[in-house]
Amino acid sequence: MYAIRDAPIKAGTHPSQVTDADREFIESELPSVAGWLLPGAAYFTAYLMNFQSANFVRGPALEIGVYHGKYLLLLLHCVLKDNGWVGGYDIFEACHPETAWRHAEKMFGSRERMALWRADSRNLEQERVLSDIGPPPRLVSVDGDHSAEAVARDIDLACKVVSEKGVVAVDDFGNAATVGVMEGVFRFLLTETDIVPFAYLSNKLFLSRKSDYELYFHAAKDFLSSCPEVPIARARASRLSEGSDWAFQRLLGVEILVLE
Repeated sequence: MYAIRDAPIKAGTHPSQVTDADREFIESELPSVAGWLLPGAAYFTAYLMNFQSANFVRGPALEIGVYHGKYLLLLLHCVLKDNGWVGGYDIFEACHPETAWRHAEKMFGSRERMALWRADSRNLEQERVLSDIGPPPRLVSVDGDHSAEAVARDIDLACKVVSEKGVVAVDDFGNAATVGVMEGVFRFLLTETDIVPFAYLSNKLFLSRKSDYELYFHAAKDFLSSCPEVPIARARASRLSEGSDWAFQRLLGVEILVLE
């Protein structure tokens, strides 16, 4: 099941901030899709991908663990600004690819920029993924099997296929109901010294190569000042006014942005 990448689409612009179109999509379109995506993570993802576009970090996006496509549809909204596409892998036992495709048709007028493959990530190799998706993806979302072994394996695969200056987003980190995700993240990061975290927002941990840490950490800090109208940034500003702030913490030797 492959996407036709020259199909007509609805696209927009990509300034390095959250746009009115992004807010409209996050607030009005995404709630209709079943699944779990907290607004803070959605806003930060849109901001981050706009920042990538404005800094000429281009390419498709990829997700391991699609479910009904809630996060993948947000990634599609973002990459369409650069005439891009998305791909996703899932075992599709608790869901069906047709659901995500129908949402893509409703939201963007076409399903042709969303490629979905029925696959168990345990059987995926770097060569297969890059053959499927084409250019290395600029953002890879990890949201598959939540066991520690699977999470560590999926992050390893994501880091192997992500593009130069790309980002990996790991879902359910910090969630007490999915402690296997936290164990899997630490298993990987404690052995892979080239990958570091730079932000944790609303259930998602964002990773980059160590060489790109400064770029993305400063982008994460700028999110607070460039997007003051976003609810998660307003909440942080409110805590600051009350004399309380924990937005910057250290994790595995580096400072990261932390917002709930």
